[in-house]
Amino acid sequence: MRELSIGQVARAAGIAASALRYYEKAGLVPPPPRKSRQRRYDESIFGRLELIRLALDAGFTIRETRTLLSVPLPEPCGLRAIPQRGAAAASGKGCATSMRAVRAGIGYLSPLAQLKSTTSSVGAMRPECAASR
Repeated sequence: MRELSIGQVARAAGIAASALRYYEKAGLVPPPPRKSRQRRYDESIFGRLELIRLALDAGFTIRETRTLLSVPLPEPCGLRAIPQRGAAAASGKGCATSMRAVRAGIGYLSPLAQLKSTTSSVGAMRPECAASR
């Protein structure tokens, strides 16, 4: 698997390198191996970054996102097409399996986002309910 620098990952994912370092510090992405003191990522980071983006866009906090990511899911390759080699490329199964994993992650986050929204709405109504007593 190809090793990517933090800059390469940041550019490809459309985020700042500082955001990637923050995600690592916050426990959203595992610390990558280093080569000559530089972070080296493999392509599996893109799937994790996509799930982080989905969770944050849905309104989850960093803490809630960390909790969501602690649920074991198959490691996706991300939504980007990643060139594959060998039997997986010939059969086309590798990316299809990864896309199923990404869809499973999205399917998992969607109901949780709705629950968070409902909880926020109920919390916002509490002062109104208390005032009407």
